[in-house]
Amino acid sequence: HTHTHTGSEKERDRQTQRQRSKLPFVMSTLVIAQEAVLPNGVCVGHTFVSVNAEGIITSVDHSMPEGKFEHTIQGHTLVPGFVDIHNHGMAGSDDVMKYWLQPGATQRLLAAKGTTSMLATILVPSDPALQKQTDDVIASLLAVVGKVGAGTVVEGIHTEGPAVADLGGLLPSDSQMSLEAFEALLKKIGPALRMMTIAPSLELAGGYARVKALLKHGVVPALGHDRSASEEAIAGALRAAASADSKIERRLHITHLFNVTSFHHRDPSLTNFGLVEKLPDLPQYKGAQSPTVEIIGDMAHVHPLALQAVVHARAKESVIFITDAIAEACPGCERHYGDRVMQVNTHGTAVTLKGTSTLAGSCLTLLDTFRALVRVCQLDLGHASMMVSQNPAKRVGLSHTGAIAEGKRADLVLLGARPDLALEAVLVAGKMVELHP
Repeated sequence: HTHTHTGSEKERDRQTQRQRSKLPFVMSTLVIAQEAVLPNGVCVGHTFVSVNAEGIITSVDHSMPEGKFEHTIQGHTLVPGFVDIHNHGMAGSDDVMKYWLQPGATQRLLAAKGTTSMLATILVPSDPALQKQTDDVIASLLAVVGKVGAGTVVEGIHTEGPAVADLGGLLPSDSQMSLEAFEALLKKIGPALRMMTIAPSLELAGGYARVKALLKHGVVPALGHDRSASEEAIAGALRAAASADSKIERRLHITHLFNVTSFHHRDPSLTNFGLVEKLPDLPQYKGAQSPTVEIIGDMAHVHPLALQAVVHARAKESVIFITDAIAEACPGCERHYGDRVMQVNTHGTAVTLKGTSTLAGSCLTLLDTFRALVRVCQLDLGHASMMVSQNPAKRVGLSHTGAIAEGKRADLVLLGARPDLALEAVLVAGKMVELHP
């Protein structure tokens, strides 16, 4: 059954088109800020950003542009909207595994905190009882991927697993999944799959076939959940990626550096590889490129001293901050996670498996992280902004967002002056977001 336009609808469409064509110079919105962060972390003074009716940035000027604007929004500090590429959802159910059956709850919550794009992060549990639910979650997400208007845009999916060696807080998955079943999973999710966490120690024996399959499908392989990965297994993955048939950049990534990864000064593992921008000139690294890294910036999963070390050891472009969020910040709240119970800590910052000290995720947003990077790590606004906007967007191929530039979608965050950096306004595709959903 196809919907046919009635005469009156057609007439209305024609009127709308006529009105639009009569008003070629009416831009929808003008955003004015005293300082702004432009691409590559360049900080500038007074900035005027023009946004058209379609929610696209049409110009970035340093003096008042010509033309009429329907809306003017003013604020102190303008940064690109935050992009969270590792977030399990924060609301919509008291069972974490069911959050994404109601994605709107998380989308509204996060947009009100300045996160304008995200990858919905999911698990692929091996428990047969959860298989149907996982399929339902994938279907629910595929229905909203790339759609604007519900808050934070779900740009795609990041699956944590199935091929992981150490669970950390994850549910068990089929880490020995055959290449055929693995390829079938990639096809089931399709182009919405933008990143997958995979353990290098499980790939060495199979010649990195699954890593190569990911690159061929245009999915970023993120090495992680692997405490015992050897230097040989990791270097092998980096070399295999460098020569793989790939739709995307062949550079690998590391999932939440320091968490469920290990470091030793004589026996290197994933954390060691995440700390260097340039690999030493040794035969085992020939052709390999150092991976980008993501870090949970809640100051609980990783101590500020370790954060500080990475941020200054790596190039500005190589570090991404994520939330690995799993619940909203309600101290003491409990959530189900498969057959387990998790509890939010008394500060409302992180979640542990109830009765243990095992961290299972955070409750923070990238706004909290951005403020901490500026205040605690004492980074300049541009450097901090790159790690929560431009870098994550670029890493997972979101060329339409992540920076304030002509032609990009107008995903913008207006903040007050330092040190508070109070949230003043959030725009997703040029439309103001309700800050108290």
